[in-house]
Amino acid sequence: MANLNADRINLNTLMPQKAASTNSGSGSGGGTGGAKASGGIPAPSDIFGKGALAKMNLTANVKLNQGLYQDISVSGLNATAKLNKGYADASFSGNISKGDLKGNASGTYNSKNNIHNVTVTADIPELNLDTLMGGSKAAATSSGSGGGGTAAKTSAAKKPILDPVIFNKLNVAANVKLNKLIFKGLTFSGASVNAKLNQGATDATFGAKYGNASLNGTFKGNLTAQSGQKALTFKSSGLPIEPFMKAFMNKDLLAGALTADINVSGTGMDIDDFKRGLTGQVS
Repeated sequence: MANLNADRINLNTLMPQKAASTNSGSGSGGGTGGAKASGGIPAPSDIFGKGALAKMNLTANVKLNQGLYQDISVSGLNATAKLNKGYADASFSGNISKGDLKGNASGTYNSKNNIHNVTVTADIPELNLDTLMGGSKAAATSSGSGGGGTAAKTSAAKKPILDPVIFNKLNVAANVKLNKLIFKGLTFSGASVNAKLNQGATDATFGAKYGNASLNGTFKGNLTAQSGQKALTFKSSGLPIEPFMKAFMNKDLLAGALTADINVSGTGMDIDDFKRGLTGQVS
């Protein structure tokens, strides 16, 4: 058994990252880098089932006051890990901070039948998606301008929503609570997401309040498959239309309150295909 009680660990110093140019060069070097970058998550047997780890039994308890990896800060971490001849089992709890995103999280990890199994429970006081995704708007605008950007978008091969190379080796169960959520300048309260991802097959529920109005929904479908049915339900009660029209369409066309029950499904490899092929009921 190993016990570690540390005040501070900076993984950026212990495990310095290679320069991005190593994997993103042009020509034959770029091709090699691209292949490495798309390798996805290795199977548990490739991590724990080779060399000395395949024969090792180890139990470790870790307490960490403060840790840093890239731009993610962890504090008050308590973790237990067990390694048993190629199989891993771990649990953790602590506080996580990344820029404006702060909260506490706990979870478990184990490897079984060559699949990574992860559970996560998180409670986040406030999440501002406009700040967190601040660069996405500019990137989308610049990529659409000029002939080169259009050609690149047209010729790019379509891919599933989630990369099967990564997610087909992963089972995730997540329960996330957000006391305050800001998106497109709109402020939601009491938001929650419960999601299960089993090697691409996704089953999720979500809900939130906007003022006195409520909205919730569900999603089911395989996000790594190139085809297959994906189903979405959405319900709202007393949702004011005007601020949403301004936020998402930049237009002031309607005013009033929306009470709706939407049940749609579709197929497609990516989000655009899914939206184009939607069928179902709206009431």
